[in-house]
Parts: sequence; structure tokens; C-alpha cells
Amino acid sequence: MREIASDRIVIKVGTSTLTKATGELNTGRIQELVNVIAKLKKQVKQIFLVTSGAIGVGCAKVNLP
Repeated sequence: MREIASDRIVIKVGTSTLTKATGELNTGRIQELVNVIAKLKKQVKQIFLVTSGAIGVGCAKVNLP
């Protein structure tokens, strides 16, 4: 990961980032996201995580399309 000059970083993720094509949670991608955020925090960055994926993740949990 390259060095980012800004002290504040906004990361926006949506349903397609958090879920697989089947609608299941994409835990591998979520873990990658957590790893990136952890590395940025070690660089003393202020991170804002914005997600529009809550509905898609919730639908997968209760088996809705």
C-alpha cells in the first residue's frame, strides 16, 4: 500500500463490495477492507467509513432477494 498524504480519508463501500453475487457476505473482501483500515490507522490517519451496503447485507442474512 502506498503512502497517502491526507490525514483524513473517507472510504465508501456499497452492497456489491460487501456481498458476493449470490447475496452472501463476502467475508474475504470485508477482511481485506479491515486490513487496509488497520494499516491506515497505524499511519495515524483519521478514517471515515461510509456504507450503503446495510440493506444488501441484511437481506442476505434473512434470505431475501
